[in-house]
Amino acid sequence: MKRPIPVYFVATWCLLAFTMMVSGSSRLLPTRVTVGEATVELRSMLSGIGFLVVIWNALGLIQLKFINRWFSIVLMSWSTLALTWNFFALYDRAVNTWRSALIFLIWGMLNCATIWFLARRKFREFAVRFVSEQERERHSRIMQKTAQKMLEKEIRAMRG
Repeated sequence: MKRPIPVYFVATWCLLAFTMMVSGSSRLLPTRVTVGEATVELRSMLSGIGFLVVIWNALGLIQLKFINRWFSIVLMSWSTLALTWNFFALYDRAVNTWRSALIFLIWGMLNCATIWFLARRKFREFAVRFVSEQERERHSRIMQKTAQKMLEKEIRAMRG
């Protein structure tokens, strides 16, 4: 069973979008925390943890894991709501309104397409079958190795 090609596009979009979210959040962090040496360390630590979570999520999406699919759906939904709120709240202050509207539309459409793709019943059922087949293959390989080791052990015992 092969992964559908759109999974790679969805994982790439989630990686880019979540990286931008983590980057933006880490830039806003110093304004919310008191100035000092702990702020720099806290910012770098939280950014590092955020980027690790982003990478973990992208790899999990490629593997079609349940938690990563729903994590992406929730984060993309939150991102789309925040984007919509910010667009309407800041639209009148924008210098280039057409550019702002175009960015909003593209970002929002990509988010909505990602949510739709990951939440479809057909895709969810496929992902469950895919993961169970992968696990079955992995268990089969482990059992083969175990049986081979036991066989080798018995042969050595018979010779010795």
